[in-house]
Amino acid sequence: MVMYALNLFSHTYLFSNYTSSDQSHNKIITIIVSVLIIVVIFTIFHFVKEKREKTDSSNKDKHFTPPKRNPSHSNSDNKFTPPKRNPSHSNNYNDMLSLEKQNEIDNNIKLLQRELKRPPYDDYTFSSTTITKLRSFLQIKSNENHEIINQIVKEIILHIGMIVDWLDVNVYYDDTVNNASSTAGTYNETNFLRGKLNIVIKPNYNEEMLLSIICHECAHHFLNKRRVKLDQTQQNEVLTDIATAYLGFGAYMYKGYDRKQTIVDNYFISTTKVGYLNRVEMRYAYNEIRKLQASESIRKEIVADLKLKIKNNFVKTENIINTYQSRLKKINISKLVFNKHGYYKFIANDSFKLHVNNFEKMKKKVDNQKLTVDDIKQLQIDLNQFNKNINKYIIALKKLSVLNEFQMNLSSDAIQSLNKTHIDAMNNNAHALLILIKYYLSIPDFSDDASFFYNLLTNCNDGDGFYCLGECYYAGLVVEKNIEKAKYYFYNAKEFGSSVAKERLYNLAKTDTSFSDIPL
Repeated sequence: MVMYALNLFSHTYLFSNYTSSDQSHNKIITIIVSVLIIVVIFTIFHFVKEKREKTDSSNKDKHFTPPKRNPSHSNSDNKFTPPKRNPSHSNNYNDMLSLEKQNEIDNNIKLLQRELKRPPYDDYTFSSTTITKLRSFLQIKSNENHEIINQIVKEIILHIGMIVDWLDVNVYYDDTVNNASSTAGTYNETNFLRGKLNIVIKPNYNEEMLLSIICHECAHHFLNKRRVKLDQTQQNEVLTDIATAYLGFGAYMYKGYDRKQTIVDNYFISTTKVGYLNRVEMRYAYNEIRKLQASESIRKEIVADLKLKIKNNFVKTENIINTYQSRLKKINISKLVFNKHGYYKFIANDSFKLHVNNFEKMKKKVDNQKLTVDDIKQLQIDLNQFNKNINKYIIALKKLSVLNEFQMNLSSDAIQSLNKTHIDAMNNNAHALLILIKYYLSIPDFSDDASFFYNLLTNCNDGDGFYCLGECYYAGLVVEKNIEKAKYYFYNAKEFGSSVAKERLYNLAKTDTSFSDIPL
């Protein structure tokens, strides 16, 4: 370009010598032409420089630079207000990621769920005081006082439920501004229980970058002690990034993963980036984990509601148990007449205590913080079954009270005779069974006991058994009154040689015309 300008200048100069004889005139023409040539050269140079700068900037990663503030605007608020987002632009970060990358992140989240066997941790928030101290620490860059780093590590370790003393922290400084090859932090396993963090601080780090680095390295410690690791280093680092968000530090990871540009010597721009996921990928992972956190929050609400309902049922059940036990003390069990099918003896023995012990175990289960909704539903089913058993005891208690009052006036001979009748009944004595059917039907709310003995009576296939069944149908004991069936059983009892049945038919034929057609 310069050579072209010189040639043009020389030709113009020679031409001016041939076309004019006036020496002063030639000098003026030469000066004017030279000035024009210089202007053209600078214009072309400026145009080429602008084009080259545009080409270089297009090859760099795009980074949003806020527009310069208009001096005419108020200076009362020094905070930059970003321009409003165009409504036509998509807010869905999923659209910015390939399906392959989304699947990779999703698979890592599923891996963490499967290996850790628990939902994502709640989001953790560092106090404003901690952030301020960290910012001051970065400005001072003290080689001696790393207290704020240790404090942050301690908060992280306690949040994820690990032992603070089993993790050592070392802090180093890297004064090179644009040393991309140097690591931001490393983790080393000291032994099976202990580990060591090495945090490297660079001059252009801000508090958000440093926080994301510390969280990432602590996540390494967490995964290492649970033996959760991928074979390839890059894939394992990506998993650790996602695990950091899974442990409740996704917001800090997202903020720290933004690129930071630092201007050095007024012309050199250094770009600093931490982490193994880019900001869009981190945002997608964080959003997916937050969905799981939301579902976990809903689960906790459901579980808490179910627990409250169950505990309310526990209170009712405890009141019933206490009422049962207090009333049972007032009943003289030794004087009660028990039927031999064991219904009342069952409630008076240690079986009731066993049920109460199971109830106490159930209450302890409800206090377990790791219960799922299905666990709670199963507990509800168990409680319902328990309440059914308790209701049996309550019904039995009522019967015991009634039976106790009914037998208060019985003499010791009568009680002894009644006990003998129970023994005979359990030995298939039909007449003893009929006596107990009548006895329990005479006591309020004891019809089920009468039914029990009636069922035993139906198994007595002899003359006495048929006779007693005839009495049941004739008088409507337990079963509905039915004269035809009564005649049937009385007649068969007579045929089996029952003298009692024969005498009964003879007397009925005199008083009841319904029996006049039976041959005696």
